[in-house]
Amino acid sequence: MPGVPDPRMNSILIPVSLRDTSVALVEHAAPVAAAFGGTVWLLHIFRTASFLATNRVPPELKEQRDRELAEIHRGLDELAALLTVHGLKVNPYVLNGQDPADLILEQAEAVQADLVVMGSHGRGALLETLLGDVAHDVLRKARCPVLVIPYALLKTAEDAAEDGEKRG
Repeated sequence: MPGVPDPRMNSILIPVSLRDTSVALVEHAAPVAAAFGGTVWLLHIFRTASFLATNRVPPELKEQRDRELAEIHRGLDELAALLTVHGLKVNPYVLNGQDPADLILEQAEAVQADLVVMGSHGRGALLETLLGDVAHDVLRKARCPVLVIPYALLKTAEDAAEDGEKRG
């Protein structure tokens, strides 16, 4: 039927910050992705100064950047493992850039995302207005459905997980 969107979600983009709520975000996204059985693209945006991306970087700064990137890849691998438990094919990757919303939107197009699942960072309305909010920008400009998991829900899940680790 013309004009009726395809209900399948073959490609799901999950941008992660690798901060305290990333595990909770992936745990919320996993059942959604598993229900559709699509490929998950797990994206982290590494915001580095443009001069660090060149070959003319002092060795100590290059080493620091390389350590940060190695830590990012380890974090992505840990998150990917949470998704593969659900039988999902996961492609973790890192991009360098300064505008996360634009990069997320570009990647949604590049991987032909049928769905973007992301968390909000829980900033107040004033900060959101002044700084802009990545989730808000993606919601406003995306060409596919966007599922935003509220910060309060992510933080509650993360707190519960930490409490369980402390008790166990």
